Amino acid sequence: MTIAQNKYLDSTIKTVGIYLTLYLLFLLLNYLGPGGPCAPGMGDLFILFICPLFIVVLLIWTIVKMKNEKERIISLLIHIVAMSFVLLGILAIL
Repeated sequence: MTIAQNKYLDSTIKTVGIYLTLYLLFLLLNYLGPGGPCAPGMGDLFILFICPLFIVVLLIWTIVKMKNEKERIISLLIHIVAMSFVLLGILAIL
């Protein structure tokens, strides 16, 4: 069985890929618009506003999909771990 044939593994890889893409986008924005000691940079603003919204949407999407497919519990755990990392990052910024 290959990765493309296993829907569960394919979904997990896509979920991790989305978060890696968000992290790389954060690094790029931080590089393009660095912040100062009293002003947040573009990456910080991205983390504060866009990432929590995106994670909540993915979390709701996973919960809706879990009603049909019970094996999505790993995806739900990935979203919860990502949300906790984002919240810890926000607390570190403040």
